[in-house]
Amino acid sequence: MAPLFHKRHGFTDERELRLLKFNEDHFKKLIPKDASVPKLDEHIYLDWVLRHVIDEIIISPYANDEYEQRVRYDIKTADPSLGGRVALSELHERRYAALF
Repeated sequence: MAPLFHKRHGFTDERELRLLKFNEDHFKKLIPKDASVPKLDEHIYLDWVLRHVIDEIIISPYANDEYEQRVRYDIKTADPSLGGRVALSELHERRYAALF
């Protein structure tokens, strides 16, 4: 799983949080269990409130308008306090008005 969370040095200033949801049965079939790995807890409980630590939710510069609207709707539906924190990537052509 480490490659999925690898952060290249040039992007360390982003301070992003990466969450991963995966099919555990499928994963176990792909990766044989190493006998030297100790048994891990099934869950890790984190004592934090997500909306207190999220500054911004960035939408990919490759996202189309439909995807952007869906993300905005889903975030606002899940937690209205996060709705204003959704933004298009600085690299997205729709983030800024035309300058001509």
